[in-house]
Amino acid sequence: LYDFMTLELFAYRDANFWPDFPTSAEMAMELYSYGQDSGPLDGAIAIDQQFMQMLLQVIGPIDVATENVSINGSNVISAMREAWGIDEGETVREWIFDRKSFMATFAAAILQKIQTDFNTVDPLFLIHTLNEAIAQRHLQVYMRNANEAAILYAVNWDGRLSNDSGQDLLMVVDTNMGYNKVNIHVDNAIRYHVNLATQQANLAVTYQHRGTDEGEPCYQGTPYTSDVTYIGRADTCYWNYMRVYAPAGSVLQESSRHLVPGTTMFNGQTWDETAVTVTDDPTGLAVFANFFLLPWGQQLATTFQYQLPPGIIHDEANEHIYRLMIYKQPGTRPQTIEIMVELPANAMLVSSTLTPTSVVGSAVSFVTNLETDMELMISYR
Repeated sequence: LYDFMTLELFAYRDANFWPDFPTSAEMAMELYSYGQDSGPLDGAIAIDQQFMQMLLQVIGPIDVATENVSINGSNVISAMREAWGIDEGETVREWIFDRKSFMATFAAAILQKIQTDFNTVDPLFLIHTLNEAIAQRHLQVYMRNANEAAILYAVNWDGRLSNDSGQDLLMVVDTNMGYNKVNIHVDNAIRYHVNLATQQANLAVTYQHRGTDEGEPCYQGTPYTSDVTYIGRADTCYWNYMRVYAPAGSVLQESSRHLVPGTTMFNGQTWDETAVTVTDDPTGLAVFANFFLLPWGQQLATTFQYQLPPGIIHDEANEHIYRLMIYKQPGTRPQTIEIMVELPANAMLVSSTLTPTSVVGSAVSFVTNLETDMELMISYR
């Protein structure tokens, strides 16, 4: 955060830096207790804009008197983005310290609806929606009590990244470091190729900025003005600190090189590097990181080649078993993922938990949308 955003203090807003939710939740609770001078908290719940939309589709419309708006599943995201903006007569300085206070107002109105009018809510629809939100990583729950934490882990509600041996693992994590809201205009697609004979992995992630290039230069951290809006803060370039999570013991071999000119950076420092290996991630997984700039209307591909550790393939009943666990980054839209598993020479595919889109020679390919965490298991002989 200091290297790319010149942030000298790690604040509460930064606590969600780690994709392993228990790690981020612990940091958020510690910072909250410190900032509020309060005792230890019991747990943390994380939600995103999509969860708010899903919840309101269940409980129905709600009037938010202080914002002079009625919110429902169709308009809640646009209403929150509108409420984020500066109010008439409010100074920029006042707004900076108050710009997210509308969340408490919206949350209070929703809570009141649930507490006073729950008989109008379909409980089965609510349970289904909560399960769907958790599966799609729009809702995560962490508790410090050991018994409660064990239950949340068992049902996969806690957003934990498991460092299990004997399997392959992939997670792509994007962190916007541009002081903006541009993610609503950026799409990405993942291509993952693994050779089971050499146990070598090749990853390519393509990013597309759907914004229109009006010829404006990219500059990180443009100042807030009196006409600031959420959509206006999204109309800019994308500075992305990208991390790839892989099985512990994976070794980075090659990666794409990206140039981020110092003239676009708040600190004036140019980035012209390939990916680096992160050595202090609390999950114990292998983590490779890179940084790039994506201007309006452009496309960029970033690549990683790495050696997987021994032991990701094991034998069961005269068959070889390959497992791949793919984690979806919380709070993101579904993204296309293409997986190609190259079997050893003369090997024959026996079964797969996903239906292949093609089998050409030893190459077994899959194309799907990454809407939830996903596990692929292939057996061959």
